[in-house]
Amino acid sequence: MAIVISTSNLKISLRLALQDQHRAWIERHLLPYQSELRFVDKDADLEFVDDPDAASGERSILIHTTTEIDSVCLESFVDFCTAFDNFRLPMILRREIGTLKASHLRETQRSNIADRQIFRQTFETNQAIKLLIDPISGQLIDANQSACRFYGYEKAELLKLRISDINVLTEPEVKAEMRRAQSKSQLFFRFKHRLKNGEIREVEVYSGPVQMDDRTVLFSIIVDVSAREYALAALETSMKNFKALFEHNPDGMILADAQAAIQDINHVGLTLIGYERKEALSLTLRELWADQDKEHGSQAFKRVASGEVVRTEQRIRRFDGEIIDVEIHAKQLPDGRLLGLVRDLTQQKIADAERLVWEEHLRQSQKLESIGRLAGGIAHDMNNLLSPIMGYAELGSMRQTPQEKDHAFKRIMEAADRAKELTTRLLAFSRKQVLDRKNLQLNTVIERFVSLMHRIIGEDIAMQLDLAKDLPLIFADPGQLEQVVLNLVINARDALAEGGEIRIATSSNRLGDLHYVTLAVTDDGIGMQPDVLKRALEPFFTTKNETKGTGLGLAVVHGIVSQHEGRVEIESTPGYGSSIKITFPASTGEEHIEPQMAPQEIDIRGNEHLVIVEDDPTVQSFLEEGLRQQGYRIDAFGDPRAMLHWLSRTPKPEIDLIITDVVMPSMRGPALIQAIRERIGPIRALLISGYPEAANFEHVLKSKYLSFLRKPFTITKLLREVRKLLGDEIE
Repeated sequence: MAIVISTSNLKISLRLALQDQHRAWIERHLLPYQSELRFVDKDADLEFVDDPDAASGERSILIHTTTEIDSVCLESFVDFCTAFDNFRLPMILRREIGTLKASHLRETQRSNIADRQIFRQTFETNQAIKLLIDPISGQLIDANQSACRFYGYEKAELLKLRISDINVLTEPEVKAEMRRAQSKSQLFFRFKHRLKNGEIREVEVYSGPVQMDDRTVLFSIIVDVSAREYALAALETSMKNFKALFEHNPDGMILADAQAAIQDINHVGLTLIGYERKEALSLTLRELWADQDKEHGSQAFKRVASGEVVRTEQRIRRFDGEIIDVEIHAKQLPDGRLLGLVRDLTQQKIADAERLVWEEHLRQSQKLESIGRLAGGIAHDMNNLLSPIMGYAELGSMRQTPQEKDHAFKRIMEAADRAKELTTRLLAFSRKQVLDRKNLQLNTVIERFVSLMHRIIGEDIAMQLDLAKDLPLIFADPGQLEQVVLNLVINARDALAEGGEIRIATSSNRLGDLHYVTLAVTDDGIGMQPDVLKRALEPFFTTKNETKGTGLGLAVVHGIVSQHEGRVEIESTPGYGSSIKITFPASTGEEHIEPQMAPQEIDIRGNEHLVIVEDDPTVQSFLEEGLRQQGYRIDAFGDPRAMLHWLSRTPKPEIDLIITDVVMPSMRGPALIQAIRERIGPIRALLISGYPEAANFEHVLKSKYLSFLRKPFTITKLLREVRKLLGDEIE
């Protein structure tokens, strides 16, 4: 029997040249095991074929592998060859098989050494936490650097521990888990491991048996999932909190998708819309919007869907058809859904309506109180003025000498001037004063006024000026501005009962593109209590006695400043003094310089024809008598229609000047002038009125042949204005 065994390139061939008697033995003992002797590699199968190289007359069989095989397959083939030994193969076959086994053993040893080197390198350098554990005792056999870092031990310390020193389970429980891992009945575990510092970490363990040299150990890979578990726990807590907040919120909560379909709604929301939960979850938000608010709701929904946080009011239709007002706060969640808080405004609307009614009642009550206080103050001051007028008029009629009569008339004129000042202050308070505004320098007004202010405040009060340089101009009435400064200084003086200091300062500042000029008058006097400070600008409100003031000082300041588009701010601390700041918008025009003219005497007499239209008989009589005494020819009418009727019946009337009241029952003065012009052409006119609104006819006053005189006025002032208008020929 010839035998050839070849292991070249891990392809193994065994040629058996058999005689007939051996052939029968092979067929009986070898061929039945053919199906069981397949190699592990699916392509490395044994193949039994007739030997094409057999010597003539010999019967032989060739056994070889069809592909290259690995060491496992080689081992299987050696086992196969060993089977021949058990069948008492010839000595030469045994010898060849022995040689093959020795060669295989050397190859296996070399392979094992290489495998251990690769395993050790992978074990040590891999970032995963890895342990080798004795499955019997639980002793840690080996640990990589990642394991040492994770558990917090030096390697020598760690390898003195058993797995039960790390796992929080009891030792019997740990052994039971190791048995499951060793038997491969379970390869994945969830444990809690204890670190050196006592901290407990959640870990996932992948563990199974591996062969190390001559024994089996458990190879475990540990994954720290504490952060993930904490995150999951936090997420679960957050979801529970959100659900609790959603369900128990005192307002309605609705969760909708990007198509406005309702996905969830809390109990309050269901009560609000009147639907059962199952029905509500089949609706869209659009189906809840009232017909008149659908467009508004659609726009609000788009804004929320674009990422905007929206607060809006919306009308919705309940299940029973009732339309209710709701307030909605809505925003988009990170997952694209929309969360809305819905609050019923029905009761709030009712409460708001009731509150508005009560506020209106309160305002009316406050108005009546203010009007009563104003009327009382005016009555008090007017009685004080009328008393000397009436008294001196009576005395003038009783006295005989010219000196006595002149004295009485002089006192009457003084009282009349005081009455005029009172009406001026009232008009300033009501912001109806007729202003003669110019571009002027605030510092110039103050400096021109200094000597007067020194006389007003007295010698026991020091006054300090702190005027800013290069101050912008303001557009103001210089007379009214002087009134503001005077009132503020007097107010500061009255707060310094025992002397002190008044500081007048100016400054400029910007707010964006707007430029402002500020006047501040500060004193170190008694200051104001909070309740007094709140009412400081009210008319006729005063903490002084009747001989010291009427309570119009700061009210007049507020009225004048408001007419100049400015504002008043008061700061005061009891015991430390007060500071009143007046802010005016700056002007961009050029400063107005008053021309210096020598005073000229004006001849107030004349003989021109004047027409007077005045509905008040007393004023009409005063005008007519005063002008007749100076030589003027007068026609007077109490009604504009009567004057126009006279004009229509008078052929070619020669009228040099018409003097007309502005506000009359049948026709206003400007309309009367226009009607006269349409009939006789251009004409000079003087408008007179006690109504502050009458001065607002700017389109009339632009002509140099028209002028305005505010009541009350003296006869001298009237005559000067008449002469001024009659001085030039009409072109």
